Amino acid sequence: MKKYSNEESLHTSLFREVTKFQCQEQFHRIATGGSVLTDYHFIIEINSSDLPIKLTFDVIPLTKPSSNIHVLIGRNGIGKTNLIREVICNICGENTDRIKIKYDNQASDATFANALCVAFSPFDDYSKIIKLETSPHKDCPRCFYIGLDRNNNNLLKNIERQFLTNLKGCFSSGEKTKRWNKTMDILESDPMFEAINIGRLTDESYFKKDGTEEKSTLEKAEELFSLLSSGHKCVLSIITSCVNKLEEKSIIFIDEPENHLHPPLLASLLQALSFLLNDRNGVAIISTHSPVVLQEVPKSCVWILNRFGDEWSGKRPEFETFGADIGSLTREVFGLEILKSGYHKMIKDVVDHAESLEEVLETFEDNLGNEALGLAHILWTQNREEI
Repeated sequence: MKKYSNEESLHTSLFREVTKFQCQEQFHRIATGGSVLTDYHFIIEINSSDLPIKLTFDVIPLTKPSSNIHVLIGRNGIGKTNLIREVICNICGENTDRIKIKYDNQASDATFANALCVAFSPFDDYSKIIKLETSPHKDCPRCFYIGLDRNNNNLLKNIERQFLTNLKGCFSSGEKTKRWNKTMDILESDPMFEAINIGRLTDESYFKKDGTEEKSTLEKAEELFSLLSSGHKCVLSIITSCVNKLEEKSIIFIDEPENHLHPPLLASLLQALSFLLNDRNGVAIISTHSPVVLQEVPKSCVWILNRFGDEWSGKRPEFETFGADIGSLTREVFGLEILKSGYHKMIKDVVDHAESLEEVLETFEDNLGNEALGLAHILWTQNREEI
């Protein structure tokens, strides 16, 4: 295409009804076995004590940053986990009075093929989701649960079993094997995944006999898996399960993926997930209370949720979240709550009783980081203006 990019006929004929971008991205994807990417426009409506709260979700293919991952964020205890469970039940045929899913009638094939629920909290009850997986409603999207088995007390063994089962499913299909390999390439931005080189499980040379007894792929996988930390095991199991279970036009719900993960590993998980969704024409909704997750998505994909009694509220962030600093994101999401806890409260207490800004700084003996130092200046200025 580059060779003939200046030819008039290319633009007046071949590009008459399609764009160069469509040719390079969409048509190339289809030719290499990828799914046809479509827009998504749907609404989650929450019946509140006052007016219903409408959370809109729009996915535009191939945007930068990607719009196929959406985030629900808010403080602990507002009911994000319950909300996710009810939305999944609604999608898969279990109607509830509180939640409704509305699809844009203008969008073709607006409904989802299946719904995946990813949840590794040992404290939350996902029995309804598991029941929907084993006893699906006829002519409704299938539901799949990726998470802890409450009947298995060994959590790490449970995660390992899911990984090996789904890895076997991935390796039973050539397309899934390619997809799994590509996600491993993305995860290897993390040093531990890079060191383990888990992707070599698809390399035949890795299994050549070297004088010792030859082992099966799953035996080798189990060996490599045992070398990972618990957080890395969780990420690998999630991504492998998603590769195996994701159909075209799937929706994935992930509850608090930040648990047990340090920020760079969490970012690698989200990047791998975004690739999978792009490849399978899917969308994800993540429930979290971590501002770190917000750094990976644009503000048009974020809902800040709050609840007082039965009254829900939802709003978009005031500023762009993609690549924003953690301090700003934390204040945007939690507002006054953050000023009543941690170092914010400690600095405010000192400022309220100090005679000068110098006294504030001397009290902390130069032990203030950049954000804390800025906060001390702001609070002192505010106090002076109120006098």
